[in-house]
Amino acid sequence: MPNPKSISDSPWFWLFVFGGMGLVALVTVSPKYARRQERLERMHQTRQRVAASAGQRQVEVSGQKRQVETRGLPAEAAEGHGDALRPLMLFLAASLAVAAVVVLRRRMAREP
Repeated sequence: MPNPKSISDSPWFWLFVFGGMGLVALVTVSPKYARRQERLERMHQTRQRVAASAGQRQVEVSGQKRQVETRGLPAEAAEGHGDALRPLMLFLAASLAVAAVVVLRRRMAREP
């Protein structure tokens, strides 16, 4: 009777283990990442408002100074980042599910 292979010989097992660790890390880090992204977005919006509210600025064109209106410049739309890590979390969760199914099926197929 041949010696059965260890479960740790399967690459699917290691995908499950490391994918699980990655998913736990993402879930742990996501609140801090979201706060950081919100802060960066607020800073960006503040810079846009300051630039838009500057009103007029002087531009020198061929030796003559002229006033240029800057209020009409289009400001970037504030795009909410939401949960930017969600697609990565979903991908890892799907990979974990596939790996778990494959490992369990192989394990059950080997058992008498």
